[in-house]
Amino acid sequence: MRTRLHALPLLAALALPAVTSAAAEGAADPVEPVWTVGLNMRRAMASPLASSLRLGMAANGDEAQIDELNETLGLDLAEDVGSIVLFGDDFESGVFSMVAELGESAGNLEGMMLAMPGYRSDELPGGGLLHHFTVNEGAGADEMPVWAAVPETAEGYRFVASTDEQNLRRLAGEASFEKRLAPGRLDGDRILSARIAKVPEDAVPEDTFGAAAIKSITSFQMDVTSGESLALDINLQTPDPTRAKQLQQFLQSMAGMGQMMLGSQPDSAEIAAMLAGIAIQPQPPAEDGSTVVNVNLGVEQDVVDRWMVENASKMPTGQGVAGSDAGVVTPAR
Repeated sequence: MRTRLHALPLLAALALPAVTSAAAEGAADPVEPVWTVGLNMRRAMASPLASSLRLGMAANGDEAQIDELNETLGLDLAEDVGSIVLFGDDFESGVFSMVAELGESAGNLEGMMLAMPGYRSDELPGGGLLHHFTVNEGAGADEMPVWAAVPETAEGYRFVASTDEQNLRRLAGEASFEKRLAPGRLDGDRILSARIAKVPEDAVPEDTFGAAAIKSITSFQMDVTSGESLALDINLQTPDPTRAKQLQQFLQSMAGMGQMMLGSQPDSAEIAAMLAGIAIQPQPPAEDGSTVVNVNLGVEQDVVDRWMVENASKMPTGQGVAGSDAGVVTPAR
């Protein structure tokens, strides 16, 4: 089961602020994604968490990096970029796609893709260009093909990318975009959401630690909110109350082990204290017997600020888009 998600940083650097109305033939894609990750970039950049990250970057001497990234992309991440959604229709194929909404400008995205080694493009039936290049996933790994388009819609520019050409071509039409972007249109203080509609039975090998516990999870939903506190809320669905109770006990034991291990390390004592506040609780079963285990962790914003500053020196210093080693672009075959 290969999702190739470790190559996403390159796509994000290339397309983070874009949204697409990929011109192509065909009706709106009816497939409901098996997994989605939604980010509200505009809200995230205005959140207390972003302020904490800036404090950490300033302490590390990297405060100019966001401005440099904005200049490179030709977009303002805090103003121009709205919902960004990554999704896949299965786990087996390893195919995933990205849709994002920009606004009134597509920035420098198409120009950046033009500079890619091995880049080529084709005319799309509805107008605009279909871009293509490949990404080298690392030594000994296969090359990952990427197709992308940056068309304009009534609501503004959109960016779409996929590791499958036909999948990208199906992502055409307002109805499809609205549906695909829905997971990124988060309410309240939510800035990030992730969902797996059906956890595959072979999600982890049998000999993996905790494999039985993981295999008892049938679906997964995670939300991150940033307000007066940074909160992580996770819902894990299990087949029945018995397995839910067992999963609760497993998670509580893991949290306890984490507290013990981190509590003995001076640099990690604060993280251990955060884990002490984790709440793990089964919810009332549904009519079919399925039962959700809710995991909730909240951290006060001043604690997040302090942790960011104190650990700034441990954070990776950026090298800019050109210096990123997240992926290597190689000629398309």
